Amino acid sequence: MKRNRSIPQPTVIPVLIYPDVRAAVAWLCTAFGFVERIRIGESHRSQLRFGDGALIVA
Repeated sequence: MKRNRSIPQPTVIPVLIYPDVRAAVAWLCTAFGFVERIRIGESHRSQLRFGDGALIVA
């Protein structure tokens, strides 16, 4: 299997589902200090990081 190098190596990567990905990413970054690492499409999904952890907003 090919390794996905675009995603960090935390143990668990949760996926949070929101109706508006862009608004959710903006809110999570402002409210909790997440940093957007990768954006896939304009409103498809984003990968956020916080320290050594990561999550996906879809």
